[in-house]
Amino acid sequence: MMKKVFSIVFCMIIGQMTYAYPIVPHPLRLLISESPYIVYADVVAIAPLSDTIEWLDDKAILFVRDIYQGEVVKDTIEVHFSPNMICPAPARYKAGTSVLAFLYKDDSLDFYETYALSYGCKEINAPEEIAVYKTRIREMQDINRMQDSIARNSKIKDWLIACAVNPYTRWEGVYELSPGSDFMSYYDYNTDKTTVLQTLSESQIATLRQALLKTDSLSYQDMGLIDLVGTKNDTELLTFLIDRFKKTDGEYIWVRIEIMDRIAEISDRNDLKKIVKKINNVDYFDYKYEEKTTRLAKKFTDLL
Repeated sequence: MMKKVFSIVFCMIIGQMTYAYPIVPHPLRLLISESPYIVYADVVAIAPLSDTIEWLDDKAILFVRDIYQGEVVKDTIEVHFSPNMICPAPARYKAGTSVLAFLYKDDSLDFYETYALSYGCKEINAPEEIAVYKTRIREMQDINRMQDSIARNSKIKDWLIACAVNPYTRWEGVYELSPGSDFMSYYDYNTDKTTVLQTLSESQIATLRQALLKTDSLSYQDMGLIDLVGTKNDTELLTFLIDRFKKTDGEYIWVRIEIMDRIAEISDRNDLKKIVKKINNVDYFDYKYEEKTTRLAKKFTDLL
């Protein structure tokens, strides 16, 4: 429903924010399976390249703290990247941060590049965050070594659930469990969807539901969780969504619209559905877009 709106928004804000036009999504499972090197490292410095090579403008100097995949023989490595690239979205490194980096390199060259661009560089802000990622990486490496495809796919589904219930890796799991819930799926040409088409068990749905109901404030990545566990006239979930919706005044309007849409669908109320339809019909290029959508959002709130 919101894919068209999001596409327009992305195009409009690339000059104002650190995002750029979307590329094919690469959640954690694919990054692990496809990246030759995975490292946890500190970004020591950023410096411009004296000679631009293949559109690469800067180099990040990384001190490697841990290696999760591949053979990286040096403690300090260079990762060349282009932070000013507009399309597709590049990896971005910032001095003084720590990152989980998915890398590749030409054996004839001394530097690395980031696999899958923006998806291949994840800034890490807490020790418990890298611990979760390390655990999921090791698990997926073990899963990839399994010979029985049926058993492997079952394990992958369990693994995606484990990603989805943890806030640090939520998008990594939810995107594959419910790709249609994310506007980025519009740009996804990956045909490896076999693991996510299986029906979730009641216990898995209960696990996802519990994780959702523990969420203090909803963000866009949580929409997939709602879609996975929500049913018509789900009183408990409606109470939860309405409470969280009323706390989203500071969120971007499109996040609020996504929550409104789910409240309207789960409650099956035509009056709420009509408002959601009106708000989706507001032209994003209308100079009164924010005013009109905010007014409709308030009308929606007043009806709850």
